[in-house]
Amino acid sequence: MRVVILLSEYSQVKELLNTTLQIMGQTPSQVTGLFLKKKNQPKPLSQRFSDRRDIESEEMPLFNDLIRWAEEITRNAGSAFKAIHGKEISLPQVVNQTTYADMIIAHAQTDFNDYLLTSMNASLKDMLVDAHCPILLARPSNQPIQKIVFTYDGSYSSMHAIKMFNYLFPLATQVPVSLVSIDSYRNDQKENEKLLDEWMAHHYGSIERETQQRTVKEQLLDIANRSNENTYVVMSTYGKEAYARIFHPSHVQLLLGYSKTSLFIAHE
Repeated sequence: MRVVILLSEYSQVKELLNTTLQIMGQTPSQVTGLFLKKKNQPKPLSQRFSDRRDIESEEMPLFNDLIRWAEEITRNAGSAFKAIHGKEISLPQVVNQTTYADMIIAHAQTDFNDYLLTSMNASLKDMLVDAHCPILLARPSNQPIQKIVFTYDGSYSSMHAIKMFNYLFPLATQVPVSLVSIDSYRNDQKENEKLLDEWMAHHYGSIERETQQRTVKEQLLDIANRSNENTYVVMSTYGKEAYARIFHPSHVQLLLGYSKTSLFIAHE
């Protein structure tokens, strides 16, 4: 497995790397730390990799210690760590990384417009739309995943996101699952949900289905109110036929703004 971690602050290095290694378990992997430099700053490093003077003398030792720590802890887990740093990163460069990665991991609170070079303001939406692999917007925790929320709206892409999560999180099959199913009024939804139930029963041990006659926003806000940083919500809001989906980009922003959950987003 090849995982790319997008890092914008020193404090994120240990948090996100520990989260990554927890996800991978004993799977030998290549972990690439892509250190984002704040735009329009003359130096590559600081507490935000950006804006202090005399960075070379004051902060390089700290940075080098972090890299050595990352290499050691990753090696002890049977994997390898590589750092990319010291230059501004463009949105197309990150998108290119997604082509050759199994998953991208970033902190859920990162404002990518502050870091990614592009001809216009770079937004989280831009990255999610163009990504060629799943993206995990994580809220790091010292605890393992305690709950998974799968969102299903009858689309093939929502099932694709569920399957990708299953492939990339093989250690989470015993974690309690809440399946939030929204009626899409597709003619084949009932038949497809039976197939989904069969698939879920084969892959997960504890499943609770939530099918409620509420708006999507109300249902997601309810999830937000009942969840913490150890809850992972799986969604597909971009990609093919995104215009026809019940779950869409504004719901990603809703959960980022009102919940403590981590978001796993994938599309075909």
